[in-house]
Amino acid sequence: MKNLVALLLASSLAGCSNGPGGEPPGPIPNAYPGSDGVPVGTAVLCDRPLPRQQLYTAPILGAQILGATPLQTVYHATLPNGSLVCGYWDAIHSPPQPLKPGGNQLAGTTDIIHAPAGDGAFKLGLTAPSHIDVDPITNFPKDTSSVGLFSTAVSFGPGAVFSLRVTFQNPCGPHLAPVSGGLSNAWAVSIAASEGDERDLGTDRRLWVTFRIKGKGATLNVWETGTDEPLKADTVNPAIYKAIFGDPETCGTGHKPFTLTLYVNRATGSGVASLAGPALEVAMSQDRNVKPLDLPFNMHLFGTSGPVIETVGTTLANCCSEGAPISVEVTDFQIKQLLRSPFGPFEPNVPNPPPINPY
Repeated sequence: MKNLVALLLASSLAGCSNGPGGEPPGPIPNAYPGSDGVPVGTAVLCDRPLPRQQLYTAPILGAQILGATPLQTVYHATLPNGSLVCGYWDAIHSPPQPLKPGGNQLAGTTDIIHAPAGDGAFKLGLTAPSHIDVDPITNFPKDTSSVGLFSTAVSFGPGAVFSLRVTFQNPCGPHLAPVSGGLSNAWAVSIAASEGDERDLGTDRRLWVTFRIKGKGATLNVWETGTDEPLKADTVNPAIYKAIFGDPETCGTGHKPFTLTLYVNRATGSGVASLAGPALEVAMSQDRNVKPLDLPFNMHLFGTSGPVIETVGTTLANCCSEGAPISVEVTDFQIKQLLRSPFGPFEPNVPNPPPINPY
């Protein structure tokens, strides 16, 4: 019994109202397992009342924590019927905290959408200003309009190991060629880890992954505040692009969902960004030359030192296509973390630690 550690967590399971049309949202699991399979955390459901508090006794072994196990889910929002307040699991906040709508809406931004989608997801959308201010020297936009969903009041400082994984469907926006000598007409679906909160201010320092659409193609990019070029970038295979947008590109249902993942290891200063999901699977089944898109990278600002990450989230942003409406639907939002040993701080310099599975 010496290895048993009592974990008393607020495991309240609150009731919520039904989704649009009165139908009850589908349930999520009552609990995710701890390192030994014992459930820990807080679930907020809408379909039935459950006990408000439970005491879990779980063995937490130092050897298990120091990289020997995959990351464990600490937050999972399933967005049933487009609801933010139901169908999520939270082992980070007490009391549990739903995702927060937010974004950086510049003057002139219109048609801002934070709402349930007709097919049970949560829709983000906006129409960019008709005029976008550009730096006369770099020819880059001075700021960007965005809408998003955010989990705030997290704390991932130096030494933290975590991942953010978000699934999307039905992206809709322009597929225009760049303006000669002007804006690129690009827009992006992104996930990010940053300072700040749900306002997504341009001054917030951040690490982010973008699925960037420009013309008839897309790129996957990893950016960090303070760099003039991406930490890593690669072209999205045309077959994946086609699975996401159709051929020719159309808006609406019927296209394949895609998942963006940002894995961050602040014990080593490295990470991995990836694009996966049904769109990749369909493309790989149709074209044997399609490969998984994983981008390993090394950080500078958010490496083994640097600021604490306070917010993780997803944004839809239009930097460069004046007056264009864009939208996307979010279907799943997960945060995973390498849990710490209660017997002492995380020690990254253990001899030959086993690899950590970022997924």
